[in-house]
Order: sequence, then C-alpha cells, then structure tokens
Amino acid sequence: MSPINKRLVVRHHRPHYPIIIGIVLAVVVLVGGWFVFDYGLRQAGFEREILAQKESEWSQLKAQLEQEVVEQREHATRLKLGYQVEREAFQLLQREVARLHDDISNLKDELTFYRDIVAPENHKEGL
Repeated sequence: MSPINKRLVVRHHRPHYPIIIGIVLAVVVLVGGWFVFDYGLRQAGFEREILAQKESEWSQLKAQLEQEVVEQREHATRLKLGYQVEREAFQLLQREVARLHDDISNLKDELTFYRDIVAPENHKEGL
C-alpha cells in the first residue's frame, strides 16, 4: 500500500450545526426583512403612532355613535308608546263624544215630547 492510503482522517461529527446555522439565518432574514419593511413604510409617510392615534379616535367615535344609536332607539320606542297611548285615548274620546251626542239627541227628543205635552200648540181641553 502506498503511504497516502494509510493516512487516517478524523472528522468530528456535528449534525446540529447546519440546523442551528439555518435557524439563525432564517431569524436574521426575518428581522432584516421586518426592518426593511418598516423603513419602507416610514419613507412612504406611514407612522405607527399616527395610526394608533387615529385608531383610538375611530374607536371612541364608534363607541359614541353606538351609544347614540341606543339612545335613538329608546327615544323611538318612547315615541311609539306615546303615540299608541294618544291614539287609544283619542279613540276612547271619540266613542265618548259619540255616546254623549246620542244622549243629547235622545234628551232633545224627550224635551220636545214633554214640551208638546205641557204646552201644546193646539190648545184643546181634554185629551
């Protein structure tokens, strides 16, 4: 055998190094990508603080409008109930007026009848 073939090569077996390097590279790429993305947003005029402020304003406005909707619905319900009460009272009054009108008409008829008996136009003696 030749002296080159008799040489013994010792290698250390470390299978986890490529996995660790891959994970580190992936994290570096993701973090770098995030910074590039954020930089691009800032260059375009997008600011997270303004967005958070606007979001807070819109949330407050939404809550305020939802409260106003609830109040308007309650007001509409009160108006409907008031209308129903007034309508029923009006119908009751109409029936009462009609009854009173009938009573007045009957009383006028009776009054006319009694006037005719007490003071007849053709004043005759006897029946």
